[in-house]
Amino acid sequence: MRKLSINLPPFAPDYSGVCSALFALGGLLVIHDASGCTGNYTGYDEPRWYDSRSLVYCSGLREMDAILGNDEKFIARIRQAAAELSPTFICFMGSPAPMVIGTDLKGIAAELEEITGIPALGFETTGLNYYDKGISDACLAFAEKFFPAAIAGQTQPGSVNILGLTPLDFSHNSNARDFIQEMEKQGFSVIADFSMESDFQQILQAPFAQVNVVAAKSGLALAQWMEKRYGIPYVVGVPTGTGAAELLAVLIRETMADGKSRALEGPERNEMSAESSLAEQKDILLIGEEVIVRSIAADLYRQKGISGIQPATLFGPIKKLYRQECLALNSEQEIRQAVNSGNYHTVIADPLIKQLIRTDTDVKFVDFSHVAVSSKICWDHAPEIIGKKFNLI
Repeated sequence: MRKLSINLPPFAPDYSGVCSALFALGGLLVIHDASGCTGNYTGYDEPRWYDSRSLVYCSGLREMDAILGNDEKFIARIRQAAAELSPTFICFMGSPAPMVIGTDLKGIAAELEEITGIPALGFETTGLNYYDKGISDACLAFAEKFFPAAIAGQTQPGSVNILGLTPLDFSHNSNARDFIQEMEKQGFSVIADFSMESDFQQILQAPFAQVNVVAAKSGLALAQWMEKRYGIPYVVGVPTGTGAAELLAVLIRETMADGKSRALEGPERNEMSAESSLAEQKDILLIGEEVIVRSIAADLYRQKGISGIQPATLFGPIKKLYRQECLALNSEQEIRQAVNSGNYHTVIADPLIKQLIRTDTDVKFVDFSHVAVSSKICWDHAPEIIGKKFNLI
């Protein structure tokens, strides 16, 4: 019961993360369910769905199919759809029902690939994990499937990839394009982002980048994999505001020079300046995707001298990367306790979290919409956070 949510909706699940990561790459994305999970993704976790032609399908799992394990019916349907649509690849995902009956989605993918000749990926998603794991697994599986074993050519000097860039963290406003443009403004060429603006062929050029920029926790596993396979170092951070953009550019240049991976983060608590406008006040609780909120903390310190910021995440912290610990809020109860603890004069978080703050407190609340949290309820109000457009507080 510790995970029970009374006020907050369920956060974006793993199969939504897989779909989000692969959405723009021309693949046939199939969720094995009875329509509910597919509808949840297309209607509530994918802002691009309403103005796109992406190939997202539901297997139409029915009760007797689940009882009898009728995988051949499922395979026949996907085989027919693939013949008509000619996708670049086929992707199969699970939901709670296939998990319970033990459907072998990786085995189905291997069988379809042998029958059709179309590359296929299978993911044992269950709907019980969060979106970041789905994105991470999808990016890594895609790279293992399609990237070469070794680079047959030269690395492009001054080039970067952007990993972990999806609407579940960055929304469907101008943030993705602004991110790319900010990198170009800082003097870097962007080979590919994974994946909102890049297509299938652009993604395949990713191994030729000099540095990977990790925009979210979900892109870290791929960055570490590419470092091991191709020797490409990475920098973790987002150009949230001009201050963070400048700091990130410095880190990227340092990494290009010495080949060491780095991470952008805000100041430690003991670095608070006596001249800071908030030095005598209580802290700020900043809740969101960890890489993004740490980048925001770095920008606010550089631009406004605000150093008393506690980064917090709802989806598990990144381990062994940062100096300052990220507060892990693993349930609605823990979120409620944190925002009402009296330790923070300001809470910056998704608008739906505001309802958890007691009315008898004087905590200031700043809206910071997160698609993975509030879905379509707030995604039209997601802020622009890149470069000069960033103006949160």
